[in-house]
Amino acid sequence: MPGKFLKGAARACSGKARFESAEAAVRHAAGRLGSYRCAICGAWHLTSQNGPTPLEKDAKRPPGPLAKLADLQWPDVPPVVPPRDEDRPTYAVCRGRYDREGRVLLEIGDQRLRSLTVPAAERPDYGDGIAVRIAWRNGRPFIVARAVE
Repeated sequence: MPGKFLKGAARACSGKARFESAEAAVRHAAGRLGSYRCAICGAWHLTSQNGPTPLEKDAKRPPGPLAKLADLQWPDVPPVVPPRDEDRPTYAVCRGRYDREGRVLLEIGDQRLRSLTVPAAERPDYGDGIAVRIAWRNGRPFIVARAVE
């Protein structure tokens, strides 16, 4: 179907800018793009095929937005150091029931945190109001044993 190609080419050509001469096309693109003569309409169009030469390996590129941010003067703010697991409390009180994943809500001082998963065999031992010893793993508490009273 040769007509199908010509129709598609004509549609593609109709959306492009047309110029009277190759010099006018290049002048319009400020030298960034090349030009070619269209076989469909006979006018000149712009193409990136004969565009500017790529930068040399040693040539400096203009700084991007991240480089501009790095050049700004930032105030000195001390980094926030999270507490180490050894410095955290070691006793807690269970509050509520286990959820589907086998975690229980622990009351540790004045805050409440979910524990890591408790093995299914040990779940009946820990319930609401039971004091437990806890340890910490990656900032999350897990139950070690019942607290000795």
